[in-house]
Amino acid sequence: MSMTIWLRAELKENEYRSPLTPNDAAVLLSDGYRVVVERSNQRIFQDKEYSDVGCMLANQNSWHSANKDTVILGIKELPD
Repeated sequence: MSMTIWLRAELKENEYRSPLTPNDAAVLLSDGYRVVVERSNQRIFQDKEYSDVGCMLANQNSWHSANKDTVILGIKELPD
């Protein structure tokens, strides 16, 4: 099983940035990583841009269900 990288949706209002672009996700996929992207209406990139390069889409805030060895990517801090 390959390593998984999970891009979570940002919860902070007006946070449009993403630590992973669709192009970079494509490179990770070609290197054998599994890339999961949470759906987001506010991210600078559209969900379809990620799915078009082969990323698996997941519901928002579902990163809690990821395996313990999954790398979770995000920009802002999480609420308590």
